Amino acid sequence: MEEILRIQAIEEHGFDYNKPSSAFENIVNLAAEMLGFPMAVITVIETNEINIYASKGVPVKHIPREAGFCDTAIEKDSTLYIPDTLQNELASKNSLVTGPFKIRCYLGYPITISDKYRMGTLALLDQKPREVSPEQIAQFERLGAILEDYLENRRQELIQVEKTEAQLKLFRQFLDSTDDAISYVDKNWRTQYINQAGKDICRYIFGKSPDPGDYSFDYILPEDHADFKVAYKKVFEGERIIMEKTVKEKTWTLTLDPVYSGPNEIVGLVYTVSEITDRVTRLNQLNEHNKILKQIAWEQTHLVRKPVANILGLCQLLFGKLDGGKEKNIARNLKIASEELDSIIRNSIDNLESTLDVQSKMKK
Repeated sequence: MEEILRIQAIEEHGFDYNKPSSAFENIVNLAAEMLGFPMAVITVIETNEINIYASKGVPVKHIPREAGFCDTAIEKDSTLYIPDTLQNELASKNSLVTGPFKIRCYLGYPITISDKYRMGTLALLDQKPREVSPEQIAQFERLGAILEDYLENRRQELIQVEKTEAQLKLFRQFLDSTDDAISYVDKNWRTQYINQAGKDICRYIFGKSPDPGDYSFDYILPEDHADFKVAYKKVFEGERIIMEKTVKEKTWTLTLDPVYSGPNEIVGLVYTVSEITDRVTRLNQLNEHNKILKQIAWEQTHLVRKPVANILGLCQLLFGKLDGGKEKNIARNLKIASEELDSIIRNSIDNLESTLDVQSKMKK
């Protein structure tokens, strides 16, 4: 079980054996120069083999696990120093000693990762016996400790990168689930991101969708280039731009917002595109309806109120000529009723005009 956990800890570091980091190459070169050894390696001990992740003077990339000194080194709590392998009972039988490498001196620092597991070694090798002083070993161990700190910092960075990538993946999934098209354009006017809705709109209009790095104006109709150049300029000066465009019988609102990397540094812009075809259709229908209502209001004003005005005028005339009695009382009541009817008609017209004004403002 412990070996399984050790291998899992190694995997967390994401070693790329085909492309080792230059930092590891620098460490092996420095270790060799510090102690004057011709060969230096950083090894990663896997289940069945020892991978040589970085090296100086060693032509191979991996050896069988049982053939190396490193497997012995990681079992120790301190640096393994063998001044002369031929004088060491176990080492003298090792294939690195008896075979073509003919290793005669070995100095290996066990590398601990995740504060617990032995990954492999930082090791120095020579084909002749060597005496290494305690001061040199201490110096070598300090370099090994620096390597361990670097590995841990690198592991934490990789973990953070994985978390960030996972969060970005969720965020992209969220953006792809929205009905609005969203895209990011950098300061060179090149599209760096576009969600699924944006790709669908581009395919609907242009028959294709942009890839990261494509020039954004390749996905703007030529007749709109002038408008968008002005809009881009304003956005990169910090303004928010809202436009409305109709293409192929569909209408969209486009909102362009600046993207900041600092208080005053604009690095790009974000498009948000919403289809409003149905809303525009409803507003057009409402506009036609308003025209009809305005015609009705005009008819009420000029056709309905006209006879009422005539009745009021006649009542006024009769009221002035009658001396009193029953006839004058009838004329008075008729005048009052006509005035009430005229008031009702005027209130109805005022209410209708107020409604039309509100609807007109809503449309705008």
